[in-house]
Amino acid sequence: MSKGCQWFTLTYALEYAGGVNDTSSQIRTVARRQFSSLAIYNFRLFFAGSGVSFVGTWIQQIAAYWLILQLTDSPIAVGALALVQTLPVTLFALVGGAVADRVDLRRMVLACESVLLAQATLLCVLALTGAVTVAQLYALGLVRGVALALNAPARHTLVFQTVGRDDLPNAVALMASLGTTARILGPAIGGIVLAASGPGEAFALNAAATLVGIVAILAIRLAPRPP
Repeated sequence: MSKGCQWFTLTYALEYAGGVNDTSSQIRTVARRQFSSLAIYNFRLFFAGSGVSFVGTWIQQIAAYWLILQLTDSPIAVGALALVQTLPVTLFALVGGAVADRVDLRRMVLACESVLLAQATLLCVLALTGAVTVAQLYALGLVRGVALALNAPARHTLVFQTVGRDDLPNAVALMASLGTTARILGPAIGGIVLAASGPGEAFALNAAATLVGIVAILAIRLAPRPP
């Protein structure tokens, strides 16, 4: 090979290596930007706890619909349960936002999560003992809907408190992707648990997942919010 060819080959190899290094550096930079808010301790805890809690929520949703279908053999009853659980979110979401503006956010979230934990635990006990009735499912579904209506605005505002203004867009995007992932994983896990064990065990899983979310929120260190 001539000296000219050798020089060209060496120059191309160095440029290619530099391009590969630049590309790798760009990929790492993009990755850091995509997950920048996870570098914040408070948001990392909130994100992990919310992920577990969201999956548990969808596990319980599937189990509750399956259980009421078994009790009534009526698709209309399933739709009625969905209405009972979602209508309060539509009616009281604005009220929840107004309340969240006036109270301590963490205490509000913890109160709502505690109600959801009690609801899931009671459903678990009723299902495992065989004492559950259709009326109980509707009543507990209504309680869950009201708790979620008050909880959602407080959780959204708590995201801002955990990350601040600069990382808020990234945190919101990650929370949205987390919710979408939970909608996929939760029903899938719920179906497996229902087939293997039953609705009582599914409700128990949600209770445990809600407890994980509560512990994560308790571990968050927040400065007092100004009035």
